Amino acid sequence: MNYNIISYLLYLTITVFITVYIGWFLYKNGWLHLKSIFGTEEDLAKKLNQLFLTGYYLLNIGYAVISVSAWPPIENLTQVFTSVSYRAGNIILLLGVMHYFNIWITSTYGKKLLTNN
Repeated sequence: MNYNIISYLLYLTITVFITVYIGWFLYKNGWLHLKSIFGTEEDLAKKLNQLFLTGYYLLNIGYAVISVSAWPPIENLTQVFTSVSYRAGNIILLLGVMHYFNIWITSTYGKKLLTNN
């Protein structure tokens, strides 16, 4: 039995599910945050929210697929669960960092961008 294939499938399934679920959740609820920053510029807030979602999906799913190539050989079920949980934890941390970075950027520079135009 090839434990690497099982690990890859399990990891990619978990990662894609978490990425899509959290991405959609943040997209729906992030609209309120962006709307509060951009005020009457609702079209700009909507487009920026869509841009964040697209970048979020591309970056996270791309990272997940690329990270699979760096795995060492897996020889037993214990290593399957250890590897999958470690790598899934990494992607969840990346999601959290990206989320707070986007909030900081939009909060800090969003209003400045509108006042300079």
